[in-house]
Amino acid sequence: MKQYVITMAIRLACLILAVVIQPWGWYTFVFAAGFIFLPWVAVMFANQIGRTGGAQAVSPELALEAPKPEARTPEDEPRVIQITETAKDDPQA
Repeated sequence: MKQYVITMAIRLACLILAVVIQPWGWYTFVFAAGFIFLPWVAVMFANQIGRTGGAQAVSPELALEAPKPEARTPEDEPRVIQITETAKDDPQA
């Protein structure tokens, strides 16, 4: 919050300097750019404050091992059923 207030104070100073300093020159555009873009910068910094302690990556070596499959015998294998259809009007059937 402190950083946001400081950035907004600098923005206010840029506005005052852009209007008050005469004659206008290239520095007027620098102050105007500061006045226009500093709110965006302040919000970006304010949103990053809580994100410093993000989630930690887990090493794949620490993952649990899958259980080994049980040995299957040929009787345990699923049976394959094939269904063929023929039309009643089919002379080859």
